[in-house]
Amino acid sequence: MKRILIALLLSIVIVTPCLAEAPSSTAAPSSAADEFLTNLSATWNSLVKLGEETANNVVNWVNNDLDNWLKNDLPAWADNAAKSIQSWIGEADKWTQDAAAKLQAFVEQNGPAVEAWLNQAGEDVQKAWETLNNPNAHTQEEVEQAYDAVMNTLQEVGAVNPWVELTEAELRQRAGAAFHVPEDAKEVVYRWLESDKLAEMQFKIDGDEYCARMQPAELENGQLMNISGMYFAWENEEAVIVGNCHGTIGLAQTGSREWLELCQWYDAAAKRMYSLSVYTTDPDGLDLIAVADMVYQP
Repeated sequence: MKRILIALLLSIVIVTPCLAEAPSSTAAPSSAADEFLTNLSATWNSLVKLGEETANNVVNWVNNDLDNWLKNDLPAWADNAAKSIQSWIGEADKWTQDAAAKLQAFVEQNGPAVEAWLNQAGEDVQKAWETLNNPNAHTQEEVEQAYDAVMNTLQEVGAVNPWVELTEAELRQRAGAAFHVPEDAKEVVYRWLESDKLAEMQFKIDGDEYCARMQPAELENGQLMNISGMYFAWENEEAVIVGNCHGTIGLAQTGSREWLELCQWYDAAAKRMYSLSVYTTDPDGLDLIAVADMVYQP
């Protein structure tokens, strides 16, 4: 581009003197005409000189100042801009990691409350939760807004951790009953929710996560009460017998894992409601009723 500009300016400088010679070569019929043409020629020559000086100044700027700007100022500016952008990206990445870590810690401490809340939360809050689960696909402002939306809503509904972890003996004492730990169960955890007199046992079998619950309940014959904290549209729901208790079993697809299976039954003699849920990728590969029979202690 610089070469084109220089060539154009040089063509103007070369052509302009040629045009300047035209008035002086014209024959004058009188002294008045000669004087007019002389003055016109002088004026034209001044314009030509001004054009030459201007062209030279432009050429010098192109050769010197523009080169200097392109070689020094522009790279320095671009380097500073790149450093500023990289710094912001680094800060944004650190912020999203911190936010994700903070949310993860909150979820781990308040799992059941968060899970129940998410199942009933509005569409806007669910979208905010999806944003927090994939922060790198969103701007820092979007992640901040999503984090605020989730935390504010959780605070509004009082989703704090009301659960207390207990030993098996402590849970038996408070609940007045106990769970039986199934064969091959690992990572067994016992918890108690005092406000609802709700007992819970969490465990894993072959990588699948189970949650057993029991709670005192006064129910009519054939009536069941959902104490699982799971609120989905259950598929293939059917009647089952656990021990000598009537109940149901159903299946649901979830957003984070492929399948959630839930078995519920009511012990009319003890007036106690039970539930057993499992997250699994292969519902056909397990027998939830068999596990429920192992968990239930009449």
